[in-house]
Amino acid sequence: MSTTPGLRWPDEDAELLARLATAPEARLHAWMCDAAEHAIDSCRAVARAAGHGLPDPTPIEIKRRWLEGQATTEELRRAQADAVAECCHGSSRSLGAAVLGCAWHPGGGLELPEDERHAQRMTQHGSAFEATCSVLRQCIEAAGALSHRAAWSSVGPHVAAASARRAREQEQAWQVSHVLGDRPRVSAELGLDGVISLGGDPTGDEDHAWLHPGRGFAVVARGRGAIGNQGRPGSKLAVWSLAGELSWSDEPTLEGRLRRGWSRAECAVQRLTANWPVGLLQPSVRAAAVLLEGSTALVMHVGDCSVARLESQRLLPLTRPHTVGADHPEAPIAIAGSILRALGRGEPSFLRIPVRVGDVLLLSTVPWPDGASLRGRSVDEISASLARAGSSTVIAARVRAMASGPLVRGSVRPPAAAWLYRPGQPLDEPPERYAVGTHGRGPDARWFADVFDAVVNDER
Repeated sequence: MSTTPGLRWPDEDAELLARLATAPEARLHAWMCDAAEHAIDSCRAVARAAGHGLPDPTPIEIKRRWLEGQATTEELRRAQADAVAECCHGSSRSLGAAVLGCAWHPGGGLELPEDERHAQRMTQHGSAFEATCSVLRQCIEAAGALSHRAAWSSVGPHVAAASARRAREQEQAWQVSHVLGDRPRVSAELGLDGVISLGGDPTGDEDHAWLHPGRGFAVVARGRGAIGNQGRPGSKLAVWSLAGELSWSDEPTLEGRLRRGWSRAECAVQRLTANWPVGLLQPSVRAAAVLLEGSTALVMHVGDCSVARLESQRLLPLTRPHTVGADHPEAPIAIAGSILRALGRGEPSFLRIPVRVGDVLLLSTVPWPDGASLRGRSVDEISASLARAGSSTVIAARVRAMASGPLVRGSVRPPAAAWLYRPGQPLDEPPERYAVGTHGRGPDARWFADVFDAVVNDER
């Protein structure tokens, strides 16, 4: 699981973090360039007043050309190397670090001497999301540091700290406005502090999960395919579609965004196998999601992924599995666990439940076993024990008034196919080869290269 580096900007703004975390990579690259350029412009006057120069913006210009296919990765790498000096030895090192960070690209990264390790870290982020967050922080730090120096030298130390604080706040406000635009904020009053535990599953199921404490949002999904991890793209698309529409949809309510995300997840999962031959066993996806809205929790699920509440160390299931055994208790055990509904193949169940601070909610990729014994008292211990017992992925989260835990998720790179993942906008039309009505060959080498790898692009 990947987590944000700590409770620093932009972690403290839940909606901003959610938008960044679900953005397509090209948008993240553009945003980091925009932020660095804005910081350079906004710092120009105070840098002059403090007697400092500004870093060369050439790496930003080359990054924009690279995004448009007009510059090579080698050109970007050279620009990255040229920017190291400003980051390590320039008069505004934070601004130099922001410019250096803009030159980040997948698979890149410089090995530098001991005294240039800060610059090295700016080139070795694990994803565009991490690089963008780092650039945003460096821009804010630069605005504060330069304003502090300028105020100290021109007015005096008694106003320097206040000047730096105002500059940082102004830079933060610009970043929020630039990334979120004028869309109204729809934030949860309560959040979910918790953990994700992986129990492991020897049967070949493919799980994915996402927990955003500040948004009060949690989701688990399980995919199952015949062979070759075919269920993994579906579970990832389900989770990312839900998280993406929650952050990007223009629906005015949280319930509307959750339902939009569920609909998008169904569409994306159906498209994965739209051209497979009739009769070929297709992967299936089940999912369960919880989203806090005021003093209630919105719960959606399909299949046998489950949600429960913890009361007095007992599990109280809130969802009923869509299985043969749940509908027909007399069914033979051999078929009792058969799934009657899956994502895109049957209506999900939806309910609202009241919640209060201190409640513990649990999500699992398998049904809760009868008489499950709970070990431990903390959410970490309970989650881990349930995950091991059920060979499942479990989220255990406590309702908080000020949720402060980091964003946790199974992958940090969004699916790289706009016909499967495009938050807040209509999906592109699928390539002709994968459109409904064409006669594909199922999960052949071409499907794994074009579809599987485009979705599961950071999990190997």
